[in-house]
Amino acid sequence: MATSSKHIALFPLNIFLLPGEQMPLHIFEKRYQQLFDEMESIGISVALPFKDEKSGNQFASICELVRITKRYKSGERDVIVECKSLHWLESQESVFPGKLYPGGTIGDEVDFVRLLSTTTYLLSSLPTTSSRNMRAT
Repeated sequence: MATSSKHIALFPLNIFLLPGEQMPLHIFEKRYQQLFDEMESIGISVALPFKDEKSGNQFASICELVRITKRYKSGERDVIVECKSLHWLESQESVFPGKLYPGGTIGDEVDFVRLLSTTTYLLSSLPTTSSRNMRAT
């Protein structure tokens, strides 16, 4: 399968949301206020990057703004985002071109069936605790 890459804004929280999950957030940093201004005004999506330390896989939960629940005079706000899809994260950069917030590149949408079957296969090939103990004796 060919990889299709897309440049996207990042909101690095290191949380893993699955499609359909919603998350309340408090936005207080100026760079993320800029990001959420753009999400509200022009409807851009944001990627929440997550790295699985065990496998080394890097994912991006692609989220949209559901609603702003509270605004503060300082520009801070409380929001709810919802994950719409999960993609492979290809790269991260500290600043998205021309913006205050970070950006990155995402690849294809994650194929859950393939990911789960690969994970299940890898887990089933590991020796059980009892067989590891038997080899040690």
